Amino acid sequence: MGMKHIIVMVAAAGCAAGASAAPADSVKMEWQDSTYLHVSVPVTAGEGKVKSDFRVMVTPAIVSGEDTLQLRMVEFAGKRNRKYNDRKAVLRNEERGAVYGAGDTVVMDTLVAVEPWMLEGDLSLIMERIREGCCRTDSMGGEKVAETHYERPFVPEDVDTVMPVLSVADLIAQREPALIPIEQYEPFDKNVPLRRRKGALFIHFHQNKTSIEMGYKGNGDVLERIVDMMERIEQDTLSKVVKVVIIGQASPEGSVAFNERVAGGRAEALRKYIEERVELKEAEYEVINAGEAWADLKDAIEETTTAQLAERDEFLRIIEENEDVNVREQKMRAMGAAFDRLRSMFVDQRNAGYIQVYYEAVPDTAGETINRAVQMVREQRYAEARGLLEPLKDERKWNTLAVAYYMTGETERAMECFAKAAAQGNEEAKRNLEAIKELKERKR
Repeated sequence: MGMKHIIVMVAAAGCAAGASAAPADSVKMEWQDSTYLHVSVPVTAGEGKVKSDFRVMVTPAIVSGEDTLQLRMVEFAGKRNRKYNDRKAVLRNEERGAVYGAGDTVVMDTLVAVEPWMLEGDLSLIMERIREGCCRTDSMGGEKVAETHYERPFVPEDVDTVMPVLSVADLIAQREPALIPIEQYEPFDKNVPLRRRKGALFIHFHQNKTSIEMGYKGNGDVLERIVDMMERIEQDTLSKVVKVVIIGQASPEGSVAFNERVAGGRAEALRKYIEERVELKEAEYEVINAGEAWADLKDAIEETTTAQLAERDEFLRIIEENEDVNVREQKMRAMGAAFDRLRSMFVDQRNAGYIQVYYEAVPDTAGETINRAVQMVREQRYAEARGLLEPLKDERKWNTLAVAYYMTGETERAMECFAKAAAQGNEEAKRNLEAIKELKERKR
């Protein structure tokens, strides 16, 4: 069948010619793994005397159903038969294999490369004997001397990665776009509309006013959100607020100097409101006076159509062609009724602007280590996974460490770790533990 096998034969002289089959405990069929089967069996000519003119050919065979793999044939011959076949081989220039005396016992020791069918059912080791001599050949039948069944090795279920332990800030940031990791901090750019900034929160003011009115345009709800999330973060041990950005601005109507004073006053009013409710260091505030909100006004005009604002393109031309903001406003005011229609957009520019809270969180390094070990287990790098997990003081490690132990032959330690993981409610660990217990019971 094209199989490779290694056979070592040792003849033990002095055994009786009529010896019966070898004792069961002297026959071995042992699985090395799923690729090799170790067979060791004493081979004899079988019961009855082998007469001088006869020979017995014994062929051990591994059998399962209709599938058969024959191993190397062993020949036992009487004296005259042996001389006859030796002479015939010389005359034909043929190489003659080893021939044993009728009373010899030959130990066949072979490592058989496994074929797929051997893994699927019961295997029997059969001794097939044929007696030949005096112009006749007789089958002496087959004798089963051993049997085995491949037990597929238990492989624990695939391990899952662990969910990182998230800080309070991480959890809030999942639903609150105004809260951003400090790594994503972006400096203020007066040319970027604040209304386009990610997670922008606005507190609105009446015209020319710098005092915060809680009932105006949802200010109370926004401030409650800001203060609540900052207080919760400050109480957390895994995260902290490291920067609060407040940008004050005003609508572009009236003198530039007056509007800058108003924009700065609005930003400071919001800073004071937060300072009175959340304990932060002065360095953690970034308060910016953005003056007149031209970038936001331009962006709002660009969003309109000429059907909504017939003078849309003219307003945009004035903004783009005149760098001096005082000239811009004069030319826009000169458009009379069109400017009055435009002023409805100014309400959104009367705000303390963009409020952004940046946080810093302690990373879940233990979770990251466990997940690296999970990947190692999936890549069958079990010893490396053990090295990572053994010194780790984190209860989430037990299931992954158990698998690494089991796959490196540390069954008892694996069971201890599976039990710890199961006690934490890990269903995979429970199933793995039960499977190993059942396997140990079957082997008893």
